[in-house]
Amino acid sequence: MSAARSEWFPRVRRRDTARVRLVCLGGAGTGSSEFAGWQAALPGWVEVWAAQLPGRERRIRQAPARTMIELADPLAEELRGVADGTPWALFGHSFGALVAYEVGCRVRACGLVVASAVVPHLQATRLPVAADDDETLLDWARNADGTDPDLLADPRFARWLAEDLRVTLRIRREYPTVPPRPLPIPVLAVGGAGDPDAAAADLERWREYTTGEFTRRQIGHGHFFLRDERESLLAVMVEQLDRWTGGNLS
Repeated sequence: MSAARSEWFPRVRRRDTARVRLVCLGGAGTGSSEFAGWQAALPGWVEVWAAQLPGRERRIRQAPARTMIELADPLAEELRGVADGTPWALFGHSFGALVAYEVGCRVRACGLVVASAVVPHLQATRLPVAADDDETLLDWARNADGTDPDLLADPRFARWLAEDLRVTLRIRREYPTVPPRPLPIPVLAVGGAGDPDAAAADLERWREYTTGEFTRRQIGHGHFFLRDERESLLAVMVEQLDRWTGGNLS
């Protein structure tokens, strides 16, 4: 096992036994640390590639991407640059699901997992807030219960978070509302019960985004179920990844 580093993937533990690489993309206001511990919790044949978007965590001094093209194009190029035949699988939570889908439009993958997200062509009409001033955005973050209250009390962190949320909403607002472009790969849609931003009916619409197999699962509760129900989520994902790569859970 060896470590690999890049701006997009600051810490990847390479596994000689890997037969699939899982690219993980977090939602607004999160970075690669959202997936800390995933590698240790997954079997040896899964290699986690937790993406670090510009303007977040280790790349906080960089300007955040202002458009989806600024995110998806260089991220896809990064993946193509290290491709060696090991298949990619894509995972995205919330806004990260939209990015994962766009990367899937650019890079050949064996499957896509989307969590807590409405389908791409409804992004612009399903924004959680109407205004994007700091007060509105920070109130939204508090009510979503996905950010440590102590961090929100830090003025510097609060300013950074408000700007990250604002940029994310702008990308969603400007995303095309055209009919879906289905991917020729299987899609797994997962979400928590009672999520105000992505109900079961929203997850079901991801069926329109694949010409292959579609699976939907409900795990835990709320928008951030992936934190409280990590073990259950990873178990469902491992089952799907194994099927997608033709393995036998070895």
